[in-house]
Amino acid sequence: GSMQYKKGEARGQINPKLIAQFREKIANTFEGYTKPGATGIPANIDAIATTEVRSAIDDIKHTFNTRLQEQNAGKIKIIKKWVHHPSLSRNPRENHAALNGLERPIDGIFPVPRMQRVKGRGLVQTGVTYMQHPHDPSAPVDQVCACSCECVYITRIL
Repeated sequence: GSMQYKKGEARGQINPKLIAQFREKIANTFEGYTKPGATGIPANIDAIATTEVRSAIDDIKHTFNTRLQEQNAGKIKIIKKWVHHPSLSRNPRENHAALNGLERPIDGIFPVPRMQRVKGRGLVQTGVTYMQHPHDPSAPVDQVCACSCECVYITRIL
């Protein structure tokens, strides 16, 4: 089957079998590392598994499309578009929602607002993280963990 569903309401969702397999691998790894008497498998193992699978998928898609662009220079132009899926998250990020539909060239970056909760002021922008795509491995964990966004690549013939 596919790693991600492509159409309809399921668009952007990860195949649950893939996450279950990855979760089992993480659990087995933690059991191997955990010392007797330790707390064992982390409570957020499902979030870790989902985040890591999404990260791998987004990185593969980005690498593939970058190479495709390079190999077809002058023939095609690949645009990447940030897609926010609020229905896939219990706590959708407003700063990620603000990027929904934003398009960049394949080598462009997305300016993702850094948000922090400040007492008496609510969520406040504290800076910007520049990301190649959702789940960019160079981004800080607060921008990628439990994020349900994806990058869609659009190929235009020149």
